[in-house]
Amino acid sequence: MAKPPKPSAKVNMSPGKAKQILTDGTVRGNPLSQAQKGLFGAIAGGGGSAAAPKRKPPLAIGQRPGLGKRTKAAMAKPPKQMKLQAPPRI
Repeated sequence: MAKPPKPSAKVNMSPGKAKQILTDGTVRGNPLSQAQKGLFGAIAGGGGSAAAPKRKPPLAIGQRPGLGKRTKAAMAKPPKQMKLQAPPRI
């Protein structure tokens, strides 16, 4: 199932017009609501609204979060070869 489009995708308005409405603060004599300010701000800025949470970019393959320098260096080295000992003879 497809995600519904963002509200700003439904509005056919230039960023300049949205910025003009934001600076004026009214539409047809009525003050803008917080939701309308967010919508026009998203259109004027060309990005997401302030209410949208900022997400961290996904980790690349092989990256692990929270590892220190020494751990990363140890993981980069090949593992040491273990010496196999013969079992004791009885």
